[in-house]
Amino acid sequence: MLIRFFREKAALIGWGIVVFFLMTMFAGTFFMQDMFGGGSSEEVLDRKDLLNAVAVIGDTALDIGMYRQALSQVSSQVDLELTGGNISPDVAEILQFNAFNQAVNNSVLLQGSYAQNVKVASRELEQALQSVLIQYDMKNKKQLRVFLKEKNVRYKDFKQTVKETVLIQKFMTLLQSGITVSDEDVDNQFVEIKVRHILLRSMESIDDGEREAMAQFVYGKLQSGLSFTDAVKKFSDDSGTKSKGGEIGWLRAGQTVPEFEEVAYAIEKNTVSRPFKTVYGYHIVEVLDKRNLERPENLDYDKMKATIVQQKKSGSVQSYIQSYLMEHPLEIRLASLRAYKSKIEGDYEKAIGDYQFLVSESPYSPMPHYHIGRIYMMLEEYDNALTELKKADIKAELNESLSFAQLHLALADVYGKKRQTKNMVEQYKKAFALAKDNDALLRQLLPVLKDNKVFKLRAEVQARIDEIIAQRESDSDALRAGLESEDEPI
Repeated sequence: MLIRFFREKAALIGWGIVVFFLMTMFAGTFFMQDMFGGGSSEEVLDRKDLLNAVAVIGDTALDIGMYRQALSQVSSQVDLELTGGNISPDVAEILQFNAFNQAVNNSVLLQGSYAQNVKVASRELEQALQSVLIQYDMKNKKQLRVFLKEKNVRYKDFKQTVKETVLIQKFMTLLQSGITVSDEDVDNQFVEIKVRHILLRSMESIDDGEREAMAQFVYGKLQSGLSFTDAVKKFSDDSGTKSKGGEIGWLRAGQTVPEFEEVAYAIEKNTVSRPFKTVYGYHIVEVLDKRNLERPENLDYDKMKATIVQQKKSGSVQSYIQSYLMEHPLEIRLASLRAYKSKIEGDYEKAIGDYQFLVSESPYSPMPHYHIGRIYMMLEEYDNALTELKKADIKAELNESLSFAQLHLALADVYGKKRQTKNMVEQYKKAFALAKDNDALLRQLLPVLKDNKVFKLRAEVQARIDEIIAQRESDSDALRAGLESEDEPI
């Protein structure tokens, strides 16, 4: 159905619009500098660059620097104290894909700023750089240059990064200008509508004018007496709702793209709209029913309006990105990203294929085998899962730095399913040995050990957690005492 279609497309490009503000950009610029170089996103890329790119948006390679910066930014949000300084392979995949979505969003917005000829005045760039100096308590740019040099970051590249950040912010402001919220918009928050639609999807192979003319033709047929159900069967391109007469179901404000919502809420019950366009193509909508939701007795309209304005601002940016990606298809080139995307979309065969490609690219890494094993576990194919996890274990044993507790937890789970208790307990012990400083993982281990009646090891895990808590409290007390002694008068 259409609502699922909207959500799937939104998931592809991210959990929401996350732009690198100056402080984040500053931290991210040098966090992984040894992994990428600087450079402007306006650089012309040759065929080799496109083939080796992380992803391609239309015919433009996603800037590797922007992706690495995003990766450093999302990674910095992980509390490494709780994880013993480690990030699990499963969390690493989420971070990587989240960073990729952020980079795609920012790349699209940056290209939009170029297309709209947005400029950054010298004064604006200077203000942004001064904000960096103030935030990091630096006296002047000379001190900033010294600091960047220590991190192997060229001042020129950092300045370009700041400039691009300002461009993105200015373009977002441009997209969000003119947004207003009425009392009716507030009232719509407490109304649900049941709708059905006909979608004539935008296609690269068909001129947009032809799509619009076709939508007008279908509307004319409806006005001449063709039933909506028959029109759906004959003309609609939305496979998710076609078998249900085009019915989407009940919708609330904010659940669809703004253009769709505006029309659907504006028309009366049992009324068919004229054709209108969204990022997905041309729609004709019929409202089947409306119902009121419970609303507060003393509704604060001004407060609600402020909330809706923020939602609409975010929606306007999201809508622009979706529209851009419709016209400039996103092709993911990095196998690890492709594999994770296929996995979360449920295309396990494709995900396994990409992970197997990673095996050939990194033959000594246990990670691809681990991820394949996890997929087979989800599919309850435990023999295949055990085969892959054993391969991962062999490669991890060859290089202890590649060992990780989650591999042994997965092996223990599989052995448990196969009722091989001795092997299961052995794997739990290995997981515990690798997770001794990982407070979060140790806490996850407690209920698992209880469920599998591994009580002796569970007691050891609990004792280790108590030690970590005691050490943390001791360190905190020492720090507090040190700060208090500094405050004492001499």
